Amino acid sequence: MARGNRTKLVGILILLFAFFIAVFESLAITRFVISDTDSASYIVVVLLMFFLAILFSAKKDIRLDRANFRKNAAVAIALFIVYVLLEMYLRVYLSFVFLTFRIDLLLLPIAVLSFIILLFGKDGLKKMVFLPVYLIFASPIVLMPVLNLSNAFADFNAYLVFFLFKGLGMHIAKTGLVITTATSSSISIASTCADIGIFAAMIMFLAPVAYLYKGRFKDKAYWILAGVLLMLLLNILRMVGIGLVWAYVGINSAVATLHLFVGEILFDIDIVVMILLSQKFGLSVPRVKAKGLMKLNLAVDERRFAALAGTIVIGLAVVALLLSVQEGSNLSVSPSYFSYSSNTVGNYSVYLSYIASLEPSRMNITGLNFSGGVGTFSLTNSTYHGNDSIFALVSYENAPFPGRTVGAFSKVYAEKSDLLNNGISVTYAKVESLNRTFYVSYFSAPMNVSGRYVTLNYELFTLKSESATCSKAQASWQNAVSSDFYNIMHGYFSYGGTGTNSLECVADRVAENFGVKNEI
Repeated sequence: MARGNRTKLVGILILLFAFFIAVFESLAITRFVISDTDSASYIVVVLLMFFLAILFSAKKDIRLDRANFRKNAAVAIALFIVYVLLEMYLRVYLSFVFLTFRIDLLLLPIAVLSFIILLFGKDGLKKMVFLPVYLIFASPIVLMPVLNLSNAFADFNAYLVFFLFKGLGMHIAKTGLVITTATSSSISIASTCADIGIFAAMIMFLAPVAYLYKGRFKDKAYWILAGVLLMLLLNILRMVGIGLVWAYVGINSAVATLHLFVGEILFDIDIVVMILLSQKFGLSVPRVKAKGLMKLNLAVDERRFAALAGTIVIGLAVVALLLSVQEGSNLSVSPSYFSYSSNTVGNYSVYLSYIASLEPSRMNITGLNFSGGVGTFSLTNSTYHGNDSIFALVSYENAPFPGRTVGAFSKVYAEKSDLLNNGISVTYAKVESLNRTFYVSYFSAPMNVSGRYVTLNYELFTLKSESATCSKAQASWQNAVSSDFYNIMHGYFSYGGTGTNSLECVADRVAENFGVKNEI
């Protein structure tokens, strides 16, 4: 086997290990579930498939670039410095929404670029450019314009199901997303029935497989498009099947059978069918000499260079990990909640309801943000800690019963709910985020808004490590370093004081959970 091919495998393994280290914290705070209530949850597919995409690069004619090592190292380290500075600045500048929109994943391709350049050089980057481009989509902010079309997409699917029912001779009527029979029973084609995030997940799964296949770019694009259309067809058939069971057997039978598990099965069927049909699109799996790839008996000079380049790349990856280790305890909210909207309740009416529902707290209320179906409010009181505020994050559901929780956590267990006499449901739960376990209290309040019921869902939290003094005892070193860099960039050099030129010791204002501790 040629020396260049031997060094290719070594370089790919180094890149794989470096990416695992750099992404470890981001992966740890990502839910390994594609949820039909959270279209942004597709990102876990990108993170997991990226490991395979790195291995699929073995089909490329690449090798470790020893000849241009100094030049490559200079460019790679410069790129990585840009990554570190952007990571520190944006974590402070964006604070709470840094993790909400997964800016950590949006910046990660810059680090991967530096790894590839240092190992394989400019020529290697040209052949592996798919990797950083694909990784960009791990941040849901890239696809937010598409994900925000979830309601329109649900309406499109509702029309398709309605016309199919009409074609079967059923006497039905459609109002918005609700289809009603002649007996006045109804079924709703909600956004969760045709979650646009599932289709994003399908594209993100098929893209690395297309990267592996041999074939023309347009044939690969047609193959991916066919996979999405097949998923659309299968999902329409699923909804029609559920509707037929509902119409002729009953809603309980429909929920207990097709609605519970068929969606996951269809996703798997789509993948299997598209792989079997790949040859019909002129695609094929490249032949890789597995026996040759396993030979790692490099020459002495090759081993020395691989050790040097690998040490630098792994070192950069460790720096990326150290910058992100504190993120596991921070509260993050899916951007899908910020795009949520209602067709039946006016936003302004709900906003007034938010304010009215918080007034019994007898605290000063400041409306910070209102977007779609989520409101963020600051609650202050002289009897509470003077330097901090309690924040309430509130979302709503169009139903008179408790809905989803607002926050997203690594693990929620030991939940217990109590329904109070006034109709408010209070829930206590243990929440685990990385190695940290704490208690959370959140509650849902059913309300009547303009003749329609909605449920307001609350979660309370405080700002982490916000201090008016120059003692950084409460802050992590990542927080302190990022804050100093942010302040210096804005010309704040003097410690203490309250003027516009004073340096805030902890400017990284990240939300963490706040709740009453209750034994469960």
